[in-house]
Amino acid sequence: MPLELGAIDVGSAPGDKTGDPGRTAFQTTNTNMALISGFAADAEIKAFTASVTDEQQTVDERIAVLGTSDDILRTFRMPFSFVLLEVRASFNVEDSGGDLDLDILEDGVSIFASGSALTLGSGMRTSVGYSPAPEFAATNIILNDDSEIKVQLLSQPSGGSVGKGLNVTLIGYVIWTSF
Repeated sequence: MPLELGAIDVGSAPGDKTGDPGRTAFQTTNTNMALISGFAADAEIKAFTASVTDEQQTVDERIAVLGTSDDILRTFRMPFSFVLLEVRASFNVEDSGGDLDLDILEDGVSIFASGSALTLGSGMRTSVGYSPAPEFAATNIILNDDSEIKVQLLSQPSGGSVGKGLNVTLIGYVIWTSF
């Protein structure tokens, strides 16, 4: 069921020569205000997974294919606005060489608090249960529609068996708007 939010009409649509040029900023503000003020009672939790590597590909192999120096492993765009509740990472084949730390960036800004990361512990196939859990940079993380999301490698294991099939899962609420 789509999330129904209350909003304030701030003008006509962009491009109709009568609309408010600040409409996008107002839309974001209205969406955030509606969410915080309790209009989200009928929201359903949703999740989607982004494959960071192929199922049998290691992180090192992914970096070699990309030829990247900034350790960005995956880039995608948000298909809708999304209130983020939790993030998870998982391997198809676990890594025993040490911890793997990831950052998730929205339009170049980390969603995590300084010093916090999404971690897959040595020998683990999932980040669920890893302590400490990643800490978000803000109380309410809202990934905006069409924002650029990047999964960045912060540190990777050395030695041992190398994990394969890295995925990142975003869990939260979809924000449907009538704009």
